[in-house]
Amino acid sequence: MKKILLIVATFLLVVAWSKDVVNATKDGNQINKDFTFLKIGNSWTHSQYEISNTGVEYRTSTLTYKVDTNINSIACVVYHADVVHCDGDVEKGKIMFIVTDSTVWDFDFDFDFPLFWKSYTVGQKWYNPLGFGILARKVVSINETITVKAGTFHNCIKIKEFYDSDREDFYWIRNDVGVIKIVRANEFVSELKSKNFIKKKKID
Repeated sequence: MKKILLIVATFLLVVAWSKDVVNATKDGNQINKDFTFLKIGNSWTHSQYEISNTGVEYRTSTLTYKVDTNINSIACVVYHADVVHCDGDVEKGKIMFIVTDSTVWDFDFDFDFPLFWKSYTVGQKWYNPLGFGILARKVVSINETITVKAGTFHNCIKIKEFYDSDREDFYWIRNDVGVIKIVRANEFVSELKSKNFIKKKKID
């Protein structure tokens, strides 16, 4: 009888754990997940506008290649994208994402999006040792809900960017989506309008 009860209890625990894993994946829980959006060929369209202006611009970014490299002795993977603007202008090979485990960065690159880690906790920071420009980026929340043109996204990571001036920028990201929203100095906004991700090929 004890063996039967033990087997039943174990079965129930496994089922409960499996449901949690499924829900975590469905809801976009970010802790200890790989960057599923970082696949060559994936693309995003963001709408961009100034808060004081009614005009909206669009740009579509498509990942084209990645480079495993060391930048100032920091190991990282740099993802590049071709960016098509609404006026037809194209930027080839623009740096879009930089993935690294380092907490120190010199911010020499003019990239739009924050560095990504494989896990996030509130309070984590990337530091700029040079002491000017962007001073740091800090994770301020890992469970934000935000609504943009592409829909409503739960369990977003919110990152605050500090400058050597009074300016502050904010990013909302998810490891299975990418960048969902950016607000720069309460003046400029970029929101995810749509995304087109490469589907996994079926194996016969």
